[in-house]
Amino acid sequence: MHLFLAKSSKIEELKLSPDEAKELGDAVLRVTELYEIPIPSEKVMAWIMLGKTAADVYGPRIAAHEIRKAMKPKVVEGNFRRTEKEEPQQRQAAPAAPPSNPALFEDA
Repeated sequence: MHLFLAKSSKIEELKLSPDEAKELGDAVLRVTELYEIPIPSEKVMAWIMLGKTAADVYGPRIAAHEIRKAMKPKVVEGNFRRTEKEEPQQRQAAPAAPPSNPALFEDA
């Protein structure tokens, strides 16, 4: 879990020393023992590691592709325009809800 958070957030300060990693691992192991949390089989762990490795390899590439795609020139009235990022669409205000008791709003 720590490795996923550290890699995906790219926060340098989350890097653990070997002693900290062992301490954290021991604490996690102790909790799994107390609550009888089953430890995944070797095959399940292999699939988990495959998924993690694939995310580590392909995640940055997919993010770079999305950024590059957002930066592509757009055609605007026959001219090309380069955008820094996608322009947010304006939201329309929701219509006002009708009063719950119309009699309260009638002239007396």
